[in-house]
Amino acid sequence: MLSGLRLMGGALVGALVLVGCGGGAEPSSQETVAAQTRSVTHELGTVEVPAQPRTVVAVDELAGLAALSHGITPAVVYTAAGDKGAQAVLTGAGVELAEVAVAGLPSTEELAARGPDLIVGTGPQGAVGTAYAEVSKLAPTIVLPVSGDWREMTTKVGELLGDPDGAARQIAGTEARLKEAAASSNGRVLSLLGNSFGTNNFTMPQNAPISALIREAGFTRPAGPQQESVDGYSTVLSAEQISEHDGELIVVPAGTWYDADALLALPTAATLAGPVSKPLAEAWFGTSPFAFFVSAGDLRTLASGQGELSTESAVPALWQQFEQASAA
Repeated sequence: MLSGLRLMGGALVGALVLVGCGGGAEPSSQETVAAQTRSVTHELGTVEVPAQPRTVVAVDELAGLAALSHGITPAVVYTAAGDKGAQAVLTGAGVELAEVAVAGLPSTEELAARGPDLIVGTGPQGAVGTAYAEVSKLAPTIVLPVSGDWREMTTKVGELLGDPDGAARQIAGTEARLKEAAASSNGRVLSLLGNSFGTNNFTMPQNAPISALIREAGFTRPAGPQQESVDGYSTVLSAEQISEHDGELIVVPAGTWYDADALLALPTAATLAGPVSKPLAEAWFGTSPFAFFVSAGDLRTLASGQGELSTESAVPALWQQFEQASAA
């Protein structure tokens, strides 16, 4: 759910040595199933992946949740995103978590020792993307999208993980929440502001997935940067610009890497008249189907004034709602 971070990958070295097996025995039914593959295309290329992978390694929590949401329980998920809420969901599903530096990758030897038949990671600019040439030598590797239209992204994740019908149900679940929000939002002005690491102030441009969700929920945004599209994920704001972003509702998401209080402590933030809400940043600034579902629920809450906004501690319960809404 920390797709706002640009994960930095270290260079990986080495590759697995493929060892042939002798003998003329007929392959077992399990071996036959394992040998079946399908072709998928992601942003870094086309790859043949197992039709029914048996040992999936996810190199970050977002990829782990994506796999889990499409019926694939990873053998291990590395904690590259530092996402505590996602980690709670994965632990609850019986998934092994393995520590790794934030925004990092495990070593080639570590990955190889896991014996993966499929590796999944998030973002072409993330750790798995920047080291894709080496990682993909170990096992077929899928890189999940982190930008674009939220419906197209959800559809693509479902295609990559072999569950397009599940993706369609995820979209329908999010759409239902947005429709409910639009019934009571009344075109009110919602200002979305963020702060990362206590120092970087920003807002989300119109081309960000969350901005599309806000529009579909029936809210408008303040004039200026929040109405514009840019090349990139976010629009940097100076401290002096914060006062220009007032609205009937002020949303400043908070999370592990996102410091809402640091932004609100700025003198220019004191001029903002609208009531302030601080939902879960990993949802509002996230680029996964689960993030879209959670932020759509928050938009419904903001529109109606009913219910609770997302928090880190609520993520396991929110995950259950997500699974129920997208169940076959």
